[in-house]
Amino acid sequence: MTAPHLIESMFRLMHSFKSRLAAELEAEGLRIAPTHMKILKMIAAMEECTAQRIAQTIHRDKAQVNRVVQELVAQEMIERKPNPADKRSQLLLLSDKGDAALKSMNAVENRVLCRMTHGVEMENQKVFIALAEQLRSNLLSGDE
Repeated sequence: MTAPHLIESMFRLMHSFKSRLAAELEAEGLRIAPTHMKILKMIAAMEECTAQRIAQTIHRDKAQVNRVVQELVAQEMIERKPNPADKRSQLLLLSDKGDAALKSMNAVENRVLCRMTHGVEMENQKVFIALAEQLRSNLLSGDE
């Protein structure tokens, strides 16, 4: 396999996955960007979640994260509350609306994943995960 074939295959896979995910989310009535999805998931998973912790975890500028947080607050997906450990920051929590959206998003992701991996043996899925992580690690070496 030549480098152009590998690059084209990666682009096509990423595009197909994102397109299918977007279409399925829209069919569910969820018009939400991938970054918003990622941040909602992080807020749900992280104890004492702050915008600063999210920014550090995903290696994004705090201003970028704050913009997404503001949009999610405006959409009533998340709520802010004072951080007792640090008066300069606020804790981020999922609202009931955000929790329901997250459940719908997880169901959509599972459907897309099932469609994508249909007919792919579990061993091949494990190989793909290991390979994708190695490729990612190679790209990030020296960056972090």
